Amino acid sequence: MTKSENNETLVQFVKQISRFTQNGECQSCNQSGVDENPVCSDHEAWNMPLDDALDTVSTLISRARQLVTTLKL
Repeated sequence: MTKSENNETLVQFVKQISRFTQNGECQSCNQSGVDENPVCSDHEAWNMPLDDALDTVSTLISRARQLVTTLKL
Protein backbone atom coordinates (compact mmCIF):
# COMPACT_ATOMS: atom_id res chain seq x y z
CA MET A 1 0.00 0.00 0.00
CA THR A 2 1.09 3.53 -0.67
CA LYS A 3 1.29 6.13 2.07
CA SER A 4 -1.84 7.77 0.64
CA GLU A 5 -3.72 4.45 0.76
CA ASN A 6 -2.54 3.88 4.34
CA ASN A 7 -3.79 7.32 5.33
CA GLU A 8 -7.16 6.68 3.66
CA THR A 9 -7.49 3.36 5.51
CA LEU A 10 -6.86 5.13 8.83
CA VAL A 11 -9.30 7.90 7.93
CA GLN A 12 -12.01 5.33 7.18
CA PHE A 13 -11.38 3.63 10.53
CA VAL A 14 -11.66 6.93 12.40
CA LYS A 15 -14.85 7.81 10.50
CA GLN A 16 -16.31 4.40 11.41
CA ILE A 17 -15.64 5.00 15.09
CA SER A 18 -17.04 8.55 14.96
CA ARG A 19 -20.40 7.18 13.78
CA PHE A 20 -20.89 5.16 16.97
CA THR A 21 -23.37 6.39 19.55
CA GLN A 22 -22.05 6.99 23.05
CA ASN A 23 -23.99 5.98 26.12
CA GLY A 24 -26.55 8.70 26.88
CA GLU A 25 -26.48 10.20 23.39
CA CYS A 26 -29.45 10.35 21.07
CA GLN A 27 -29.00 7.89 18.20
CA SER A 28 -30.72 10.26 15.77
CA CYS A 29 -28.77 13.47 16.34
CA ASN A 30 -25.71 12.37 18.40
CA GLN A 31 -26.38 15.12 20.94
CA SER A 32 -26.91 14.55 24.64
CA GLY A 33 -30.11 12.57 24.97
CA VAL A 34 -30.71 14.10 28.39
CA ASP A 35 -30.85 17.68 27.10
CA GLU A 36 -33.86 18.81 25.08
CA ASN A 37 -33.45 19.08 21.32
CA PRO A 38 -36.62 20.37 19.63
CA VAL A 39 -35.16 19.89 16.13
CA CYS A 40 -34.76 16.12 16.65
CA SER A 41 -38.12 14.36 16.37
CA ASP A 42 -36.83 11.04 17.81
CA HIS A 43 -34.75 12.59 20.59
CA GLU A 44 -34.01 10.32 23.54
CA ALA A 45 -31.00 9.03 25.46
CA TRP A 46 -29.64 5.67 24.38
CA ASN A 47 -28.40 3.29 27.07
CA MET A 48 -25.71 0.98 25.79
CA PRO A 49 -26.15 -2.62 26.93
CA LEU A 50 -22.98 -4.05 28.45
CA ASP A 51 -22.85 -6.92 25.95
CA ASP A 52 -23.01 -4.40 23.08
CA ALA A 53 -20.24 -2.34 24.64
CA LEU A 54 -18.06 -5.42 25.06
CA ASP A 55 -18.61 -6.51 21.46
CA THR A 56 -17.91 -3.02 20.16
CA VAL A 57 -14.68 -2.61 22.11
CA SER A 58 -13.49 -6.08 21.11
CA THR A 59 -14.17 -5.32 17.44
CA LEU A 60 -12.33 -2.00 17.64
CA ILE A 61 -9.30 -3.61 19.27
CA SER A 62 -9.19 -6.36 16.64
CA ARG A 63 -9.51 -3.88 13.76
CA ALA A 64 -6.87 -1.55 15.23
CA ARG A 65 -4.43 -4.46 15.66
CA GLN A 66 -5.11 -5.55 12.09
CA LEU A 67 -4.36 -2.04 10.84
CA VAL A 68 -1.15 -1.84 12.87
CA THR A 69 0.04 -5.08 11.26
CA THR A 70 -1.17 -4.29 7.74
CA LEU A 71 0.11 -0.73 7.70
CA LYS A 72 3.31 -1.63 9.58
CA LEU A 73 2.73 1.04 12.22
